Amino acid sequence: MKNKKIMSMILVAGITIGGTGFMPAKALAAANDKVQVINNTVVSQKDLKQQSYDLLNKIKENPTEADIKTARKMISSISDLSYTSAYTYLLNLYVDKNIDKGISTIDELINAYKKNQSITSMEQKFGFNTNLLAENLSEEEQMAMAQILPIINTLSFGMDSKMKTSDENKKVQLEGTIDISIMNMPIEAKVWIDMDITGATPKMKFIIEIPNSIKMFLPAELKDKQYLIYDMETILKASGVNQGQMAGFGDIMNSAEIFGKKFNASFNEFIKIADAKYSIVSRGDLATLDKETAQEVSKLYKIDLNNEKLIGIINDALKDYSMKKIFKNYINDSMKLDPTVKGQEITDKDLEEGIEEITKALMEMGDSLKFDMAYECGVNKEGYVSYEKGSFTVAVDSAKLNALMAPENPAQNTEKSKAPNSKYTFTLNFGSNLSNINKEIKLTPMPEVNEKNSIDIMQLLIASSTVQQGM
Repeated sequence: MKNKKIMSMILVAGITIGGTGFMPAKALAAANDKVQVINNTVVSQKDLKQQSYDLLNKIKENPTEADIKTARKMISSISDLSYTSAYTYLLNLYVDKNIDKGISTIDELINAYKKNQSITSMEQKFGFNTNLLAENLSEEEQMAMAQILPIINTLSFGMDSKMKTSDENKKVQLEGTIDISIMNMPIEAKVWIDMDITGATPKMKFIIEIPNSIKMFLPAELKDKQYLIYDMETILKASGVNQGQMAGFGDIMNSAEIFGKKFNASFNEFIKIADAKYSIVSRGDLATLDKETAQEVSKLYKIDLNNEKLIGIINDALKDYSMKKIFKNYINDSMKLDPTVKGQEITDKDLEEGIEEITKALMEMGDSLKFDMAYECGVNKEGYVSYEKGSFTVAVDSAKLNALMAPENPAQNTEKSKAPNSKYTFTLNFGSNLSNINKEIKLTPMPEVNEKNSIDIMQLLIASSTVQQGM
């Protein structure tokens, strides 16, 4: 049971994170199926192999986006992995050979994001704002929302930064300026970051200039401080972690890095198939961009994900044999590094039971939680994704969610325990522009900090706790 809980937690994290949050896979059909339904037509595996082969020959001579998508759906339905691998290799070969002809938007976008992984220096302008719409509120909810809504609906965040990276992004140096506005109160601060996770012990240091608008909330003895410091080494020492306990950090990072590479490689193949099935990526119109952005962007793509598409993609990923194997191995490797669960392993049965629970939960929550993402990204003349803009919306139906989570015993579902018929719609709008990619960038050195002009975040937490206890 303990194994099952650990495995479920890691799988849920895999679904939730991750840049849009999809678990990677090749999305192959079930290996035991002798027939498949393709475009509402029952096709035997023998015919499917032949039809895929014929379509590949057609694509070789005259590739089109429609045929490429059809081929990906057909090949993913072949149960023989040797055929799937061979046909996928040939299809990718033909697509890559003709990629400049505009035959596949998803492949173009994947190639651009791959190129972004080679960025070692850049300047970035990033920002977001939030909005929360609350409807059909009860009196209690109205009282609570009266304090929360003005904050959420006036929150905006912006950051202009310069960054340098090395050693496959394991070393990062960054300086920037943060602009935050809450309830029309502006907050501006400078920030510096120095991170190095190449060694046995992680080195992460963040220095934030304390804005004057924040100093008024600090205890009297801290009002003259200029900088707030987040230092991983200090935090580890304060937490009682010694060098011996940190000795396994390198192994943890190595395991995560190996998993990440497999994850990304599988994701690239999976998302191509998902795009063929759910039409995720399309071409955007450059004429819709503002003049400044249009001068930098040479190609524009639009990504559309709604609740139905997202659930379908996640369900496809959860059924994939190769992806399940990758996750199982990663979970077991991670458990070997944890002394509290060392010697235990996730079995195939544990994995299947966990996936079944997640799939069931996704289907049940479909009516109470609705997701929608509209997103566009632009690729510049050098082939990097330099422009991103979009919105992510989550709609929650409280009544349906409460009915789903209510106790099974009808006697416990009293009138008092019933949730109101409220509905919440949260929207996050975001945007990013990159410039001076891989060009020489000069960073301002981190400021000199000492006990007189700065305070460590651990000290601040202790001081804040002391103030609250005295109130």
